[in-house]
Amino acid sequence: MTDAVPENNIVDNGYNKKYQVILDLVNKILTNINKPVITDLKEFIDINKNDIATEINKNLILSSGHIYFDNDLFDRHRFNWNRRRSTLNYILTFLRYACAELNLSFVSKQKLKSVRVGEESYLKMYTMYSIVDKKETKIKIDEIKEEIKQELKQETDEIKEEIKQELKQEIKEELNKKIKRENKRNNKRENKQEAKQEIKQKIKQEIKEELKKEIKRKTKKETTEKIKKD
Repeated sequence: MTDAVPENNIVDNGYNKKYQVILDLVNKILTNINKPVITDLKEFIDINKNDIATEINKNLILSSGHIYFDNDLFDRHRFNWNRRRSTLNYILTFLRYACAELNLSFVSKQKLKSVRVGEESYLKMYTMYSIVDKKETKIKIDEIKEEIKQELKQETDEIKEEIKQELKQEIKEELNKKIKRENKRNNKRENKQEAKQEIKQKIKQEIKEELKKEIKRKTKKETTEKIKKD
């Protein structure tokens, strides 16, 4: 009696274990974004990219390398594991590689949704992800390349915006430092001017007192001599 062949006619080679590990991961992601858990990976349908790529979900991947690689369940090199911290939204990359190992595809599509702000509503574009059977995708290589290109462009725009905001903050802080330094110098100058004025007034007063004394002495002397003559 032969062993049962896993679904999709795939020879096992750890397939069932891989499937369960990725299913557990996906359910943790869904739980973190308040979505119901699933029993089939293909029930992962139209999940917002922004919901998947949250910090708590990213950390699920980064802190669980031992589950995926220590027992050679998956290949570190194939998953670009050494670039996990330098790759923007590595969680999406990981899920794409993991699905490929299971003869599935982790695919995205753009979806317009109406968003209401106060009294007004407008359309906003969202990237939604689903897990589908590879045989159902019928996606051409060029389409995959274009999809990746669009994702990279979006991620590049996000990085540019982050850099722009960081530069703005740095310039603002540098300007504040310069203003503080200039104010400090101005205060020193004002203090010097005040001190100079005080010294000037003091010297002026001392000279004035000396002149008064000199005039008084001369006046007394002249008056005395006049009295004597008279």
